[in-house]
Amino acid sequence: MAQDPPFERQTFVNPQRKLSILGAAASAAVLATVAVSAAGPNLVKNGDFSQGTSHWAPYLGNDTIVQPGPNGTGEVINTSHVATAYNISVTQCINLSGGIYEMFLAGDIQIPSGQPRSGKAALWAWPFPDDNCQGSSDHSRGAPDVSAVGAWQHVDASFIPPQWTRSVRVELRNHMAAAGPGEDPSGEFTVLFDNVSLTNGDVMHYPLPEADVPDAPDVPNLPEGPFDVPIPGPLGEPPVQTPPVQEPPVQDPPVQTPPVQDPPVVQPPVVQPPAVEEPAADVPSGQESASTADTPAEPAQAPLPPSTGNALVRDDQGSPLGMLGAALMALAATPLAVLATRRMRRSK
Repeated sequence: MAQDPPFERQTFVNPQRKLSILGAAASAAVLATVAVSAAGPNLVKNGDFSQGTSHWAPYLGNDTIVQPGPNGTGEVINTSHVATAYNISVTQCINLSGGIYEMFLAGDIQIPSGQPRSGKAALWAWPFPDDNCQGSSDHSRGAPDVSAVGAWQHVDASFIPPQWTRSVRVELRNHMAAAGPGEDPSGEFTVLFDNVSLTNGDVMHYPLPEADVPDAPDVPNLPEGPFDVPIPGPLGEPPVQTPPVQEPPVQDPPVQTPPVQDPPVVQPPVVQPPAVEEPAADVPSGQESASTADTPAEPAQAPLPPSTGNALVRDDQGSPLGMLGAALMALAATPLAVLATRRMRRSK
């Protein structure tokens, strides 16, 4: 932390501004004072107690009463009821903004006379490192104590808060002294406050420090949607649970490959040439017997089977194949007949 600047206390007592609760005459005492300038607005809320005790609260709430006092003041009562010295205070927390300036604390204090116990009063200011006067602080700043009885006294002080300051707590302090001779050991001690103020000066000394932001907690990984959200039904009925939608599994149809068939091999038919038969030669009339007698008969030859290819297969049904064979036989018979005739003529 930065070193705190030296604290300057400035005090003065103004002419009496308010009547005491006993209705005593105003005091004419005026003391010399050192002027204190304040430029900004009053940061204290309800510092004149025009709204009763709004925005003020007892510190720790022990043995303290704060209530509206006479003539629109604020009354702080020490109810500890002990014979020893005992301090109480009423506070208000102020969060700073914009920067840290020289600050001016001021207010009016009166200790009514005729009380069963004696003591003193003061205005204090406590800087804090966090908002809402949180964190530790041991840098109290305060105006001089007031111990005079029966008259209003104005007190003030100026100070520069530490560089780490983010909030300031203003305290109205009531310090009851130990019971003295002739005082009630269980008596109470009352102090009146009015016109309490805390203001900024003209010059900013430090920028406002950044607030400590706690680290964000780790966020667990959430499952991805969609989620089934129950739909609330009419009053008195349980929520309607939407059934989950189940989609059937998608199955690809089987791929059927047609069988591959080889085309049948057609063997062409084997065509065999027709058998050649020699026609009988024409014999002239009168010589047939002689020729027949002179020419030895040729032995008959058995026809070869069709598979040898030496004869054409005859088709007696008149098919084109049979007709072809007959034509070929007729063509072959003509030269053979001529040859046979010539041989016979030569042999004569």
